[in-house]
Amino acid sequence: MFYTIRSFISKFWLKISFFVFGIGALVWFLIRVIPKPSRAQYPCMKAAAPVASSFVSYLLGITMFAFVVNKAKQQLIRSKYLAAIGFVVLGLVAGSWAIYSNSEKASAQPLADDQPVNQPAGEAKGVFPGRVVWVHDPNATNENCTNGNNDFWSLDKNTDQAVVTKMVSASIQQLTGANSDAGAWDLIFKYYNKNHDRGDVGYQKGEKIVIKINLNGLNGNAPTQKNINTSPHVCYSILDQLVNNAGVNESDIYIGDPGITMSNTTYTKCHDAFPDVNYFGNATGRISVSRSAEDVFHYSDGISDAIPLPQEFVDATYMINMPY
Repeated sequence: MFYTIRSFISKFWLKISFFVFGIGALVWFLIRVIPKPSRAQYPCMKAAAPVASSFVSYLLGITMFAFVVNKAKQQLIRSKYLAAIGFVVLGLVAGSWAIYSNSEKASAQPLADDQPVNQPAGEAKGVFPGRVVWVHDPNATNENCTNGNNDFWSLDKNTDQAVVTKMVSASIQQLTGANSDAGAWDLIFKYYNKNHDRGDVGYQKGEKIVIKINLNGLNGNAPTQKNINTSPHVCYSILDQLVNNAGVNESDIYIGDPGITMSNTTYTKCHDAFPDVNYFGNATGRISVSRSAEDVFHYSDGISDAIPLPQEFVDATYMINMPY
């Protein structure tokens, strides 16, 4: 008896899950692909497409089966046996098609072709073209951090700001070959300006810099403090570098994720030291991004419509893109 009830519950939730995931995948696919058809090639869309198509095939098959069964019943009542048999056959075909179209086994597909060893794609860029810097210091974080119960990774007790600051300093110096942080930033700005027809000049007072960080983790499971976002300590270090080594006025710096309000953890740490920097968000002390009046972002496929961008990004002379 217990096994029968458990089996029934399992089958029930399996059916519910099929409908929930099927509807979700279909809606997600349509919302993303209709505005920009080229998105159908995105890995997430390739994952959603089979679920959505299976759900649609199931609905069509079941609907057709119900329709022909009803028609067959009507023909039997009217003693039109040949027509009734025809509808029954049609119903069996429709049902078989619904089952067969959803019977393909799932299989993993590579997201991209294998890349040849030691043959980088694209054109190398940078002061030293193609140079990538990786800095590691185990003392930067507390290996005993539980990341829960007010013992989260982003707290000062679990991430050492002094060590992170040294790591950022080492990174920009090794990236540029400079022997000082100020010299490294000067080389970075001059390289950018020379390659954007702005002359052999470094940073000029009044030029705006926008720093794009990643705060998607704030939309994740609660408590959000445990989720991974761009480190507040790295944000602090970059602001410190720009203000104290590159000579950028705080008021000319914008930082945040344009679609997500900066958390108090990051805001408080950075704002206490750099109060005149512009922080993105809708909470106290933060500024909301504004939509550009014109559609300034154009897709490379030549098909999708252009879209606007945050005006703060459009107005900035330089952008620093920081990952997690």
